[in-house]
Amino acid sequence: MPGIAYLTAGRNITNETERQQGYTLALRITFKDQAALETYGSHPVHQEFVSLLDGVIDNIIVADYPIHG
Repeated sequence: MPGIAYLTAGRNITNETERQQGYTLALRITFKDQAALETYGSHPVHQEFVSLLDGVIDNIIVADYPIHG
């Protein structure tokens, strides 16, 4: 997908189960720039991915933060 520089995903393997709040999977996407981040949400490929998750996941947390250096 245009604008994605790096993507990783994995199961939450923390032993700190009291802090995981039920979240069992993480997805991290690094974008080439702010513009790529801003267009990601409405991109048809992302929207198709979101529709595949309907009924499979209960909740998500989103955090966007800049990487410097």
